[in-house]
Amino acid sequence: MKKFLGVMVLGLLWCNVTLSDNLPKKLFGIKVSNNLPVKLFGIKINDDASKHVDISKGKISETRPDIISYFENNDIEIKGLIKNSKLDGYYIRTDKENKILIVSGYTTFKSMWSEDFQNKCLDSKIDFIKSLSSYYDFDLNRIQNNYYRYLSNKNRLWFYDSAELDYRKNLNKFTLQILCSYTNYDDKVRSRLFITLMDQDYYKNNTLSLWEKISQFDDTVIKSNLSGF
Repeated sequence: MKKFLGVMVLGLLWCNVTLSDNLPKKLFGIKVSNNLPVKLFGIKINDDASKHVDISKGKISETRPDIISYFENNDIEIKGLIKNSKLDGYYIRTDKENKILIVSGYTTFKSMWSEDFQNKCLDSKIDFIKSLSSYYDFDLNRIQNNYYRYLSNKNRLWFYDSAELDYRKNLNKFTLQILCSYTNYDDKVRSRLFITLMDQDYYKNNTLSLWEKISQFDDTVIKSNLSGF
């Protein structure tokens, strides 16, 4: 009976920590932050996209038929966007009801011949993780690093090195992600860094459903031309 009551109390404590904005500073020795974001680059997840973009200009992806994308360019302006000098592109994605599900900023690194490849994306990823951990006041132990691969419709093989922080706030589930993408085409490596905030269910149902989770890879895999294998 005492064991049962102990399990029940721990369960209630966990529910309270998960759903409440008034979080303790530490739980089981891990720092818990109340500063985690509900918006990124000035764009709030679950907000109405019509506040930020001309919704007539969205594009539906072949791989995500229920999702509408808005990549900032000469034709599309994302109003209210707060840019970061270390990033050179931004996009948002919404559902068909125009609810913002993801906001992302990215930077593209110069293509390198495989034999000359230096993983500058990984260096930037580590720097961003440290900076965001300090800024949002969360414990680095809460971050989970996952690795994926994806074969596109054009038979381009991509590898993803993804640092992910899952959390709840205001009864909503979020994923903060710092990710490096890599592809080797004609023995040239292309890499890109993404800083992303998204709805957790969107990530699970519309992205992870497309990617295959794999073991950790290193630069040897990135430099290898594995198209067709």
